[in-house]
Amino acid sequence: MAAAHSQIRHPWTLALFMLLTIGSAQASGAAQAVYVWQRDWNPALIAALHDHQHSFDRIHYLAGQWNANGTWIWARTDPALLATLASRALPVFRINGRTRPDSRVIANIAKYMQTHPALKGVEIDYDCATAQLPAYTDFLRQLRLSLKLPITITALPDWLHSGSLTELLLQADNSVLQVHGVLPPGSALFDPVQAAQWVKAYAARTPRPFLVALPTYGIGLHWRDGRVLVEAEQSLAIGEAEQSVAVDPGQIQAWTQSLPTYPNLAGFIWFRLPTAQDQKAWSMATLETVMNGRYQAPSIVLHGAAVSATTFDLVLQNNADVDAMLPLQATLAGCTAGDGTNWYQQNNSPAGLHITLNQPGLLHGKTSIVIGWARCKGEPHGRF
Repeated sequence: MAAAHSQIRHPWTLALFMLLTIGSAQASGAAQAVYVWQRDWNPALIAALHDHQHSFDRIHYLAGQWNANGTWIWARTDPALLATLASRALPVFRINGRTRPDSRVIANIAKYMQTHPALKGVEIDYDCATAQLPAYTDFLRQLRLSLKLPITITALPDWLHSGSLTELLLQADNSVLQVHGVLPPGSALFDPVQAAQWVKAYAARTPRPFLVALPTYGIGLHWRDGRVLVEAEQSLAIGEAEQSVAVDPGQIQAWTQSLPTYPNLAGFIWFRLPTAQDQKAWSMATLETVMNGRYQAPSIVLHGAAVSATTFDLVLQNNADVDAMLPLQATLAGCTAGDGTNWYQQNNSPAGLHITLNQPGLLHGKTSIVIGWARCKGEPHGRF
């Protein structure tokens, strides 16, 4: 199609977006999309995509990343599986926020799209500084002239402070507002009050349909030599993280259900697709229940595994199919000494041994975790 002027969009472009994003989610009133952010489509990811692709209306997958040194890192996808996703797949091109994308970036994106003709659009993920929005707007204008395809962009809440945001959004057919992982390291991954304010402000600024990106993941943080190292899918081989950050499925579900209706809010996109190897993200069963509004926090059981007649390992057990947040505290009657582990510490109290969680964490369905040991008169049973 002919390139659209910055103030005009062809009607079919919007219709295509709505068709691709709403799809089967029309019955629930909100689109449900998901990010695939792994650069290597390993067997666990391929299995998750194969088994659960139809749970989502669109699958936004990381196709390539333009680095600060001016080179691309391309994702190693599965061509056969990608072909089965057909028009529901949207390639995402991540551009390092410290760079200024130029004609080389456009040429490489265009080449990728030429070799993947079944794909019907692109997403640009460029976390640039707010002051760079005018230059980003020019880049998108040039990209549109080159691709002649619908363009989605990722938007940051900080951009709401810029008068240049409106013109930027006019260069995109639709956008994704990221409301997770935008606060300083060590803060919550998701602040429900702040996120609701951002969505309200963004809905008033953009004339196009948009999705809200929500987290399904947790992270571990390490501080080394003044730098923050982040554990994503798996633990780093540098010892236990100094801080754990997790997201409560029940909180996210309640937030989506309480969010006001905005005419241009098309739905939600989840970061990221759970896999069997992903230690930090919700399970797929948990994500599906949250998307369907049916999540109920499971009851976690605390029991003792005997080490000797009076010494027990303390075990938290989640017997449900879905994940649960770790309990903040518990009291063990009849126990007088012990020690905690896995973010738990113990203190004596008149009622018994008191166990307290130092960091938020998630206990996957059908799993257990040892949180310490205790010396007790009999098998310990906790009261949460």
